[in-house]
Amino acid sequence: MKLIQTCLVFRYAFFLGNLNIATKHSHGNCKKPNAHLLHHTPAATTQQIDHLVTSMSGDAAYKTLVATNGDSNAPRNAAQCNYRRQKYLQQQKITEDEMRNIIILSYELNGFFKMLQVQPELIIVLMHDEMKNQFSKLVKKSKEKITLFYDTTFSLGEIFVSVRLVVFQQKKRDNDLFYFQILSFQHSMFSERPVLPLAILMHDTKRQLAHEEFVHSLSRELPDLQHKCILVTDGEPALKNAFHKYYPSMLQLLCWNHVMKNLKYHAKKYFDAEQESHVTEEQENVIEQHDNQVASRTEVITRVIDTIKNLLRALSLDDFLVQYGNISKSWPPEFRAYFETHHLSTIDEIGKNKEFMDVLLLNGQVFT
Repeated sequence: MKLIQTCLVFRYAFFLGNLNIATKHSHGNCKKPNAHLLHHTPAATTQQIDHLVTSMSGDAAYKTLVATNGDSNAPRNAAQCNYRRQKYLQQQKITEDEMRNIIILSYELNGFFKMLQVQPELIIVLMHDEMKNQFSKLVKKSKEKITLFYDTTFSLGEIFVSVRLVVFQQKKRDNDLFYFQILSFQHSMFSERPVLPLAILMHDTKRQLAHEEFVHSLSRELPDLQHKCILVTDGEPALKNAFHKYYPSMLQLLCWNHVMKNLKYHAKKYFDAEQESHVTEEQENVIEQHDNQVASRTEVITRVIDTIKNLLRALSLDDFLVQYGNISKSWPPEFRAYFETHHLSTIDEIGKNKEFMDVLLLNGQVFT
């Protein structure tokens, strides 16, 4: 037993064991004898790292310095550069509070924020005034329909984004989501016909109210939007209802890529490679040209999608229904039920979109 004085406080330390046979061991944080030698990074190299990570990732900064400085003045490892990069990004934040960041930015970018609502649900509407002016000029001068895109399928990082072109999802915390959606338009005055963002919606629920507030703000800024514009969406009811409420005469079409993607997914689900009974006479001729071999599953799915595309080229709805009645008999019941439930009721929007796409492709106006 020993009497130990620390900071003018006397403490009793009691050691249990045989002092004659005890051996010394290092603490857990002590350097082990077989550990690698610690590489001290020179101060000049640290300054180089801090300069590079302001414009590139930590990994890129590490590769750059290893290639230029050599072994003696190189960083310790890539983790060191990544740490300095994260430290720099952390210093660029206004605060650690996301909501406070948004409120401060709304004051600094007053013209960019068209709406900021925190409660009862978060709704943020963003639109650049210069982009709005450019779009207004396009609406006045353009002699053709302007295509607007608004969907919710693009994901990026951890936040949902709603924009007429892009949507990305971001998960901040468990059960705490932001939705970010972008409304974009195709600028027909340029030969490249670029797709440019027009307005952005950020929200934390999937209720229709957020979309209505967004379109309401849009109608205040651009009241004549519906006269020369065609809206292409992914078919989400909340989106369609919101635009129909404030722009009742605007033509709404379903995104061709979304429709084909969904049809292909369910065709793979319900069609089998061996389903020879589910092929048409035209498909049987194709199979005979391949030495009467059973078509692969991929070929079957491709023929199904091609058949649906040909159906959508029908000259009228009555013509489509007649052709559909004949062709759908060869489909599996499950796929036919899916098509009639999810697509047949909106087939006019898909058909118009196909006609619209064919005209654009004929004129060399290709977009996604």
